[in-house]
Amino acid sequence: MMLARGIMPKALGFTLIEVLVTMLLLSGGMLGFAALQGVSLKNNQKALQHSIATQLAYDLADRMRANHDPSGSPLAGPVYAGLSPANAVQQPACVPMGAGTAGCPRDIMAQNDLFEWYQSATINTQLPGVIASVVNAGATATGGTMYTITINWDSNRDGVVDTNYGTDDFYRMSLYL
Repeated sequence: MMLARGIMPKALGFTLIEVLVTMLLLSGGMLGFAALQGVSLKNNQKALQHSIATQLAYDLADRMRANHDPSGSPLAGPVYAGLSPANAVQQPACVPMGAGTAGCPRDIMAQNDLFEWYQSATINTQLPGVIASVVNAGATATGGTMYTITINWDSNRDGVVDTNYGTDDFYRMSLYL
């Protein structure tokens, strides 16, 4: 078969340029996928930390609700709010009232509750540099007291816990007693 002058035969296969363009597109897609994986892992870690902070706040709220006098009235006054969880001291002889023993005064029980709670919060390595506080937010219209539990932690892992609600995460919960 004779080819006329100036007519090229039909090309078979791919040229080097086509292969390079394809590789460039595939590598860009793979880099995008890798970046998506990194963002996904970061957001999953933040969600886990918020779940742990939520559990810790509910644990402390349950301890506060359980600390009542034998007549059944809830803890009066800002006993929990007056203590720093980081400075609370363990009271090993303190058992909850109603457990078959004489128990201990509510303020001592509050200190023991805060100590045990803070130990469980700081032992948990998922919340680095955890700082917690309980604030008496004042009386409610129904005559109870509102408390706010705030948990801060070093979510960006820069070594500093930002309690001014800047770059680090926090969880805040309010409860009525």
